Amino acid sequence: MDNNDLKYFSRRIANLNVHYFDPEGRTSSASEMADPVSMPRRDALQKMLEVSPIIVYKVGVMTDLTMGRFVRIRDVPPAGWYEPEDGEEVEEVEEMDKEEEEWLGVVQWMDVPFAAPGDSGSLVFAREDGIIIPLGIHVGSPTSMPNTSIFISLETFCFEAEAEGLEPHFCH
Repeated sequence: MDNNDLKYFSRRIANLNVHYFDPEGRTSSASEMADPVSMPRRDALQKMLEVSPIIVYKVGVMTDLTMGRFVRIRDVPPAGWYEPEDGEEVEEVEEMDKEEEEWLGVVQWMDVPFAAPGDSGSLVFAREDGIIIPLGIHVGSPTSMPNTSIFISLETFCFEAEAEGLEPHFCH
């Protein structure tokens, strides 16, 4: 890879607001609208999901553009997804150290599969009133949960990046 390849990785999304579903987030500054950790999103999303699913999209390498229903938030990975490391008890894996705002999203498939092997890493997003609302990064479709896919929230992605010594930056 060289500098000529950067054009394939640089994407600008017009009309983006990661906090669109939070009434306070609709009036945020441009830099806050692009930063998923500038204010908590989980409670606002949870309240919306209690009323109805949120239609989400993903452009996967293998599946191209797909739609699904974001139906719930999870705190722990689905059963059978992560094997305990040497010396860890299974109960400890479920009680992983995490920030209060870290979460996983569950997407129910619609008429066609939301994802296929090779789609991991794709952005999962909603779209409302011409606004793109990035929610998370697709990580897979567990066999223990047929016809569903899982994404990690952007908050979780950012906290994990920081734990690895990286500093995520968001352009507005």
